[in-house]
Amino acid sequence: MATERTVSGRSGLVKRVYINRVPVDIVEPRNLMIVLSGLLGEGKTKASQVMFVRSWDIIRAHHSPMLLRTMQEAALVLPVSRAISGMARFLGHPRLHCYYPFQTIIKILTWLESMGGSLFLLGSGKQDIVSVEQNVRQTFPHIRFLGKYPGVFPKHMSESVAMAVHKANPHLLIAGSGLKGRDRWLHVRRNVLNSGIMIWSGEWFDFIIQKRRRPGKVAVRKGHEWIWELYSHPGKLFRVPVFLLFWLRLVLHRLFR
Repeated sequence: MATERTVSGRSGLVKRVYINRVPVDIVEPRNLMIVLSGLLGEGKTKASQVMFVRSWDIIRAHHSPMLLRTMQEAALVLPVSRAISGMARFLGHPRLHCYYPFQTIIKILTWLESMGGSLFLLGSGKQDIVSVEQNVRQTFPHIRFLGKYPGVFPKHMSESVAMAVHKANPHLLIAGSGLKGRDRWLHVRRNVLNSGIMIWSGEWFDFIIQKRRRPGKVAVRKGHEWIWELYSHPGKLFRVPVFLLFWLRLVLHRLFR
């Protein structure tokens, strides 16, 4: 079943579809910044979460009520892998537009700079977060930096870190590697983190300081970034039986719905 949703009074820009109860959003690339502008609209009382999800996240959400709830309550759930688009088409949903995190966040930062927006960084180690900030400052000199904090910190400091972000009140919070809980950490504190946009992407932090090599533009455009993922993390080959079982569930769902 597919449902349409209104974002800040703009109907038709976001369509939410479900892959066996797991939500994914359809957003035309030309409309993404318009949608994000709506998420920063007046009257917001909590942060708007934007999630990048891969096919493995779709499978995990079926077995993790916490992840499923995080995705259901996110403002935007953007698919990364072509496999998710294939799942959606198989179930009769419209074509999904895939968003690779690194390129998409760079475009979001370009948009943020054009509007004179502000940024807070949360992730990586003490040295790496400094390098990330320096890199972003050089590339986007007109973005207002309101603070940064390493992603590795004791659990008892979570609320203090969240309050620091609250006081800074950035338009955009980018969280990354090192933050325990990842998207879930942001979700449970969305009422504290003010009314901006929050994104978690571990790979963006690593790519921006070249700690990890990223797949080429051609591979991303053709949806072949999964080959790079397997090359970088061979252990993911053991997930193949789980993917096959999930596809079997999709077939049964389509046959007997």
